[in-house]
Amino acid sequence: ADVTSLLLSIFADKERYTGEYKAMMAQKVLSRLDYDTTLDKRTFQLLKLRFPEKAMHDCDVMLKDVTDSRRTDTNIKALPQTQGLLENFDALIISAEFWPKFQGEEPVLPDRIQQQYDTYAAGYKALRAPRSLHWCPQLGMADLTLHFGAHERQYTVSAVHACIIMKFEDRARWLASELAAMLELSDQVLRSKAGLWVSQKVLREEPARYGDVLYIRCEEAPEEEGLGPLPPTDSFVLTQDQVVEKEEAMYKSYIMTMLTNNESLPLERIHNMLKMFMIDPKYNKTLIELETFLEKLIAQDLAVFEGGVYKKPARRRPP
Repeated sequence: ADVTSLLLSIFADKERYTGEYKAMMAQKVLSRLDYDTTLDKRTFQLLKLRFPEKAMHDCDVMLKDVTDSRRTDTNIKALPQTQGLLENFDALIISAEFWPKFQGEEPVLPDRIQQQYDTYAAGYKALRAPRSLHWCPQLGMADLTLHFGAHERQYTVSAVHACIIMKFEDRARWLASELAAMLELSDQVLRSKAGLWVSQKVLREEPARYGDVLYIRCEEAPEEEGLGPLPPTDSFVLTQDQVVEKEEAMYKSYIMTMLTNNESLPLERIHNMLKMFMIDPKYNKTLIELETFLEKLIAQDLAVFEGGVYKKPARRRPP
């Protein structure tokens, strides 16, 4: 069956389809431990037959980034100052403006991992000065070997999961609140990620005071029987729906502030003010799209439209 035709029949909006494909490809690339994009290139070439070249330009740049990263990685590791220091470290260097929006909290890296980041960055600067790298430590994967006495187990997990378990080399016990503060992660994210190690019986958890959780390192290798598979890789990329939801929250915040600070505003004035003040994300709506969004605010009783202008609804006095 022609999978591309099937997907196109599901996504009637071709722009939406290419956006979803871009997010899917980014997730696949970021979830790998190597630079192999053979299958991605094959699929991409088929899609280019169905879409205008302009529509697929971002994906083309993404695949080129991977190819360029492989070459740059080889050159950095050939430098005298990096010899033997980066054997188990690879980096994907991306042109951020062409990739989807990323998500996830950035953890504080363990010292020895941070040293590899710094060594790699210094090698890159030696080759590409004045360019430098801005790291996204929440992205990517790690291949770990955990030792339990005479036994060992291997895991392929996200970078954040790796940062969490490496803290248990120093101490056998951590409160969730302590660990979250040490890694500069929210308590919610920390507990969610630590749950993977609990499910794999690498850690066990006990309730602690004030609603906290105590994580304890297991000293014996977990029995492989009865263990479920590792959960799917963390989602590194925001879906189009998530991007729209995030942007609309920003629009709502800006517009409500405008209507609070001004008695009333016409559509064109709101449009111009958003163009002036919204930089990240950059405001790119048309007047018609803005009017449609304002209608949503009206439906939520957050705004009213009277006499050709928008304003906040009058406060209702209690009976």
